[in-house]
Amino acid sequence: MEPRAAGAGADARISGGAATANLLEQAAFWQQQGQPERALTTLDRLLVVEPNNIEALASAVEVASVSNQPEAAQRYLNRLRRLAPNDPRLARGDELLRLMNDNSEVLSAARRLSGSGRAEEGLARYRQLFRNGAVPLALAPEYYQVLAGSSEAGYREAVQQLGRLVAASPSEASLALTYGQILTYREETRSEGVDRLQQLFNRRGSREPARLAWRQALLWLGDEPETAARIRAYLAVNPSDPELEAKLRSSQVSISPGASARIFGWDAIEARRYGDAERQFNEALSVDPNDTEAVIGLAVLRRSQNRMAEAGQLLARANALSPDRAEEFTRALGDLTPWATGGAGGRGGGGGGFQGPSVLAWRALERGDIDRADSLARRGLSARGQERIDSELILGQIAILRRDFVAAEMRFRNALTLRPRQRDALNGLYLALIGQERIAEAEAFQREMGLPPNRDALAARAFTLRDRAALSNNPEQSLALLRQAMALAPGNPWIMIDAIRKLRSLGQDQEARELQARLEQDTSADGSTAAALAALDEERFGAVVALLERVPVRVRNADTNRLLTASRREFEIRQIELQVREGRPGAADALLAGAGRRDPSFTVGPATVRAFGRLNDPLRAGMAARAALAANPNTSAADRIALASALLDANRLEDATALATPLLADRNLPAETRRELAAVMEGGAVQQADALALRRAPEQGYQVLAPALAAAPNSVPLNMALVRLYVATNRTAEARQLVDAVLERDPRNLAARLAKVDLALAENRPREADALITETAFLYPGEIQVTLAEARVARARSDFVRSLRLVESAGARRLEHLRASGQLAEASLTQQALNPTRGGPGPPQLHDPLTAQIAQELIRARDEAATWLQTGAYIGYRSGDAGLSRLTNITAPTEVSTPMRGGVGGRVVVGLDAVSLNTGNMSSNSQVGRLFAQNALTTPDNYRQPRESIEGLALRAAYLRPNMRADIGTTPLGFARTNVVGGAEVVPRINEQLRMRLTMERRAVTDSLLSYAGQRDSAVTSRWGGVIRTGGRFQLEWAPSDRFGTYAGAGYNTYRGDNVLANNRVDAGIGAYYAVMRQQNQQLTMGVDLRYFGFDKNLSGFTFGQGGYFSPQQNIVASLQAEYIARWGDWSLRTVGAVGYQNYRTSSSPLFPTNSALQSQLVASTNGDPGISTTNPATRSSGITGSIFGNLEYAVTPNIRLGVAGRWERVGDYEDTVGLFYLRWRLDRPREDLLPLYAGAAAPTLNVNDPMQSSFGAGRPEWVGLPSGASRPTW
Repeated sequence: MEPRAAGAGADARISGGAATANLLEQAAFWQQQGQPERALTTLDRLLVVEPNNIEALASAVEVASVSNQPEAAQRYLNRLRRLAPNDPRLARGDELLRLMNDNSEVLSAARRLSGSGRAEEGLARYRQLFRNGAVPLALAPEYYQVLAGSSEAGYREAVQQLGRLVAASPSEASLALTYGQILTYREETRSEGVDRLQQLFNRRGSREPARLAWRQALLWLGDEPETAARIRAYLAVNPSDPELEAKLRSSQVSISPGASARIFGWDAIEARRYGDAERQFNEALSVDPNDTEAVIGLAVLRRSQNRMAEAGQLLARANALSPDRAEEFTRALGDLTPWATGGAGGRGGGGGGFQGPSVLAWRALERGDIDRADSLARRGLSARGQERIDSELILGQIAILRRDFVAAEMRFRNALTLRPRQRDALNGLYLALIGQERIAEAEAFQREMGLPPNRDALAARAFTLRDRAALSNNPEQSLALLRQAMALAPGNPWIMIDAIRKLRSLGQDQEARELQARLEQDTSADGSTAAALAALDEERFGAVVALLERVPVRVRNADTNRLLTASRREFEIRQIELQVREGRPGAADALLAGAGRRDPSFTVGPATVRAFGRLNDPLRAGMAARAALAANPNTSAADRIALASALLDANRLEDATALATPLLADRNLPAETRRELAAVMEGGAVQQADALALRRAPEQGYQVLAPALAAAPNSVPLNMALVRLYVATNRTAEARQLVDAVLERDPRNLAARLAKVDLALAENRPREADALITETAFLYPGEIQVTLAEARVARARSDFVRSLRLVESAGARRLEHLRASGQLAEASLTQQALNPTRGGPGPPQLHDPLTAQIAQELIRARDEAATWLQTGAYIGYRSGDAGLSRLTNITAPTEVSTPMRGGVGGRVVVGLDAVSLNTGNMSSNSQVGRLFAQNALTTPDNYRQPRESIEGLALRAAYLRPNMRADIGTTPLGFARTNVVGGAEVVPRINEQLRMRLTMERRAVTDSLLSYAGQRDSAVTSRWGGVIRTGGRFQLEWAPSDRFGTYAGAGYNTYRGDNVLANNRVDAGIGAYYAVMRQQNQQLTMGVDLRYFGFDKNLSGFTFGQGGYFSPQQNIVASLQAEYIARWGDWSLRTVGAVGYQNYRTSSSPLFPTNSALQSQLVASTNGDPGISTTNPATRSSGITGSIFGNLEYAVTPNIRLGVAGRWERVGDYEDTVGLFYLRWRLDRPREDLLPLYAGAAAPTLNVNDPMQSSFGAGRPEWVGLPSGASRPTW
């Protein structure tokens, strides 16, 4: 597969409707759940691939606005306006931004007051926000929730206003959800609220919040038959809810014997079994002689039997019992004239002229007036008996016509509750099930026509759906199939555990926990076993033991017993491990002692080794392995393989290899054991290769992998390890071939997908990386490694803020898992993170590979996304003649560095430097004094003194990205002349090994006070100096491996100043470097460098027209360079040194090169005396040159760094010595829920300017920029 074709294919798939719709629905869900951060992450993921998606941009505007991120919201809104200038949502976005920009504090106060129970004060603050009383749609849900909970009047106002809003905007799911929730808060409107939430459950993007609100409302309902019907409707689509199932039983039990008899009596009348009907009604009256419903039921029965006189007597009795219902009863019975002279009546139970709401509703429905029929039928719901039944039937028919099959099912079930086996209700329920595509259930129901469904057929159908879910490549579709399976086989534990695992993989942890809680309430053997396996996935060994112990001993199989034994011992080990983490004395020794006990199952030894591995104690891990083998000398091959695997996990590679290698010669090993042995050997090879790659020894890594790959050429772990080695040595083309081969065999392979993302980043293919990670995130939405890869993609685009947000998300999920499995002593770690102590015992480290990776990436991401304030004191001294070439520079630099937001990427640095220059008092020596200004034309008594000192304030701003930087600033304000300076540099990549560096800049020349600030000659009232260098440089850099590189380049600059003769310089250089030593925390690099530069003119003098800067006509420097970098704990060190040989020459130049008249006057005044110089003499020099640089930095706290740097160098005819003390202060705090990751990280104080990034990484020796603006090679 060609790389570009692969990238294009990924784009096409992601651009498809399914992926886009799923991401939009996911974002809407997080927004409705009150998690705007996750909603924005999802929308950003979509916008990376579809930057012009209007729906995503509109949603992002709203989410960013209501979560008080106005800058991000404005960026989204600008993009939306550019793409869709007439979109009606622009006005809504503008209104929201106005609120956030003008009244963000008011909104925060409203939320704070409302959340603390001061609803009236909160509402007053909310209303300050709303222009002309109009509530913005995005704030409507939270506002009306507060209003409804404030008072009875507030509730009525909220219901009234929300009703109008929902009618005006029926497609706004958030409004409909809020309206339905609020309706459920009062008993009189709860039924309507339940109906609305039930309808919302069918809408994409609102299913889960609607389900949760629907479920809560059902729990609030009273225990009555109608409640039972509503609960059955919920359980039909959300089965296995123990709490609701208990309420259903309570509601069914709450039907009194009399009420039950009445129901059967009405059923008997419907079937014309008049004898049974009479017996049931009489039974009801025996329970309660004043049961009005039973009396009127007997009256209807007598009328059906044409016994009108008795019917009249019973009617009179019913009217006497319930006088307020007399008119209803009279209409229900109709005309009581015997049939010989009257009709039998029609629908609704009436004869004569009675026309109740249900009769009128039927007629409206027959005319096609659905809205009229709906209104009339709802009026009939308040009646009793047949009127209520007919109303339910009519509303069910209306729901069928409106294709609202869930509501139809509820209505027909309500009717069946009131009149079991009612024929119209049975037919309607069948149609409702068909409409919901519950085919198997509907067919079974049709065959039986009201009898219980065939559970075996439903279970078979459910397991077929489960199998389809396992084969599906679409995770959302797989989950939908599992939901269907659970609906067909409610409570089946094996389907439930599949659903739990799928929900976890999709990141829907809350629903997974709810489903797991239901599963754990199933005390059957299968239910307990499945729940134990689900707990085992989370490493909750205590729960595994408790659940498996519920299974009766007689039904446990061998696998269950093994799992119980292993989990019980693992749980005991985890408890002791927790004590070690908490620092309890003797806990580590107790843990080690456990490994040395007799253990027939041989589970304690490997578990103990892994525990010490998690505790980052490899020494005790090895001791535990030896103790386990000594106490159990007759271990099997499988046991030794298990112990070797544990040793690998504990980073005891040599011990693992020594234990497993002898087993390779055993030809009697069973096939399964041999496969396990091969997996351990592969794991050892991968671990060793990765370790060698970390130590910068790829060749040795290749040698380790070669035999393993020869034995298993298609092994994915081995091939991925080889890919990592190839990437480390810039062999990306070979790495891509390997990854493509794996993906061709298994397109969903996660390790290969992530490797290809990293390859795309290494090859500088950001669009391909974006497409790959977006598609992978869709396939594995809950996978932490995918989130970390997304963060790396964002980091490669210099979007440091998003990178941090993604790593924080991964860290939060990982910590949740560690807490659940008992691996995290959170309180201790958090306390140590908040109050770090130096010199005492450090916090226990989070050592498992994934957690350690997250911790390191989190610290780096936070450093890169932080805003830094940096200040310090700098002093520089250049040797030379006082008043002329000597210069003391004292600078107080202050700067703020912050990342760019909104996906722009990069960092912005704004700085202010207070500069003080001093050149000293010029010597009274006449030979020195005559070399300043126009002193050569006068006598020593009249020599003019140069300005000795000057102060100023320089401004600067820069924008930085990995392969580009641009800056602009000024020379200090307060100097004789202020110049604008700046520059830009881009580093485009030609291929994986070759790149070029293009630099354009305009800089101040800081060699002397004259060249930097300028001087004034009072004799001619003119100033001169203030030299500016303008030019560019081109350089090619070739790095065939990460250890070796070469570079070659050339540049051209012009030098211009006030009343200074113009000058030009050319330069060229070539060099190479090699990393002699590269380890994780230190490295040594050696290099050779050859440089040439030359100026047209020698303007190094200090007379009028000269520039005061070193400007030889030829300068050649050859040097041997070395750089040493180290980091230990909170300290980081970087030193650079060079020693070499230089040869330079300068030509003579007139003392007054810009004024021929002054020069002629000077020549004439000498009277031909050769002892009096009229020029700067020519010079030639050669000899040893060198430099040394050092930078030491200490992290006082995670937010404060102190550092000191110094440099000495000898270049040309002068020496430079500089020193810098600085403080760097990070202006943020870490998320408190992630403090254990910061506290337990192996290196908690990475430097954002990482010293491990060698100066040779840019392909040339680094140029050290000083606060004064000087830029000079370190060597």
